[in-house]
Amino acid sequence: MRVQLDAAKVWLTRYREELIDAEKRDAQQKNNGTKEFGRFPIQPDKFLQRLKISDATRRKMKTNDIYKEIFPKEFKEMNGDKDALHDRFHAEISKAKSMVDKYLEIAAIGYNPNKKLE
Repeated sequence: MRVQLDAAKVWLTRYREELIDAEKRDAQQKNNGTKEFGRFPIQPDKFLQRLKISDATRRKMKTNDIYKEIFPKEFKEMNGDKDALHDRFHAEISKAKSMVDKYLEIAAIGYNPNKKLE
C-alpha cells in the first residue's frame, strides 16, 4: 500500500507541475493572441473515477455494474439502460486503462521525481 501511495504522490506532483506549465503557456498564448492545441490534463475527480474503474475491471466486474457503481446518478437517470450507458461511458474504461499504464510506468521508474517520463 505504501508503494502505491508513493507512486501516486509522484504522479500527482508531476500532474501539478504540468498544470502550472499549462497555465503559464495559456497566459503567454493569450498575450500573443495564439492558441496551442495539445493534451488536456484530466481533472482530479476524473482521476479518481478512472482509478475506481480500473479497480472494478481488475475485479472482473461486468461493464453495467461498473457504470452502476462509478456513475450511480447517471445510472439511475438512464434506468440502467445498457445501450445508453455504454454510449455515454464506454470511452472511460479505455481511458482508465491507459491512465493505469502511465501509473505503472511511474512505478517502474523507481519513484524518482527527477526522472523524466517519455
